[in-house]
Formats: sequence, structure tokens, C-alpha cells
Amino acid sequence: MKKRNQYNSCLLMLVQVLTSSFLVSAAQAQSWNGTITMQVASKQDPRTLASFSPSQFGATVPVGSVISGVNVSVSGSQADMVSLRTFVCHNGTTRCVQALGKSFYTQAFNGLDASKPIYVSHEIIVWGTTFPPVFLPTAAAVLYVAP
Repeated sequence: MKKRNQYNSCLLMLVQVLTSSFLVSAAQAQSWNGTITMQVASKQDPRTLASFSPSQFGATVPVGSVISGVNVSVSGSQADMVSLRTFVCHNGTTRCVQALGKSFYTQAFNGLDASKPIYVSHEIIVWGTTFPPVFLPTAAAVLYVAP
């Protein structure tokens, strides 16, 4: 009986440790996100650029928070009619990665400041059957870990 109680106590303690570790890490993992409809107005300049920042979407990121992932997606019927070249950038347009497809997840910015803006640039490389202006609803989500 004594061994059974020790076993149950150890099992209970293990469950409590695992549960508390999960709750702590889940409580620290957060995100901010928003959607902007980007517009390409002419074939002469087939590019568009938008900045996504936490404050723009009513989010407050705690000081010291770092990115753990970024997801960007473009939707809408016009997005399905064109071929896009998309870049996702952190805090400006020099630290960028090329997005592949209409929905893209990257960890390229992991460890960087989560309170800084994410920039998204689309360039239409094949117009297909559509004509300007082209509207591209673009969503960005920044996953981060608070200190």
C-alpha cells in the first residue's frame, strides 16, 4: 500500500509539473495580427507595399518580446487571377524573405523585436485576365514570446 501511495504521489507531482509548464509557456506565447487591403493601381508600377504594426491593430506588445513566427496570407478573387512575388520584411525593407505561395509562414525573424512593424510587398509578375486596379486583402500575424 505504501508503494502505491508513493507511486500515486509521484504521478500527481509529475502531472502538476507538466501542467504548470504548459500553462506558463502557453501564457507567454502571444500574437498580434491585422489585415490590410493592398492595391496595385497600374501595370506601369505593379508593386505595392504596406506596413503592419501592433499599434495599428490595437495591440500592445510587452517590452522585450521576441518573434517566434510570422504568417502572411493574401486572399480574394483577384489574388487568384494574378501571379505574385511577395516579400515579408522586419522593421524596414532591408531584412526580407521571399514568400512562397498565397499563404506563408516563416521563422526567419525569430528572436527579433516583436513590437517593430512587418512590411509586406507584393509585385504582380503575371496579370492573367485581370486589369488594374487589383485589390489584395493581405493578413499578417506575428507570433511572439513575452519575457
